[in-house]
Amino acid sequence: PHLNEIHKKYKERGLVIIGVTKEPNQTVRQFTREVPIDYHAATDKNGKFSENFGIKGIPHAMLVDKAGKIVWEGHPMSLKEEEIAKLLE
Repeated sequence: PHLNEIHKKYKERGLVIIGVTKEPNQTVRQFTREVPIDYHAATDKNGKFSENFGIKGIPHAMLVDKAGKIVWEGHPMSLKEEEIAKLLE
């Protein structure tokens, strides 16, 4: 729900949210029937995404600027809207 709110508030300003999971696509589809998400979802089947970015635990969020640089990372609930606004300026 938190990411849905952020997505709704900032999508028109260019923010793109992509949720990444190791769960099979069928599990993701079932989950989103029960808990709708308004942003994109992707599957990291072999764990390479988490491995390449050093992600040890979930949930984990990153803000990536237009140049592809990670400018913030941490728990999604600790993401401050000021960080998002600063990135979108």
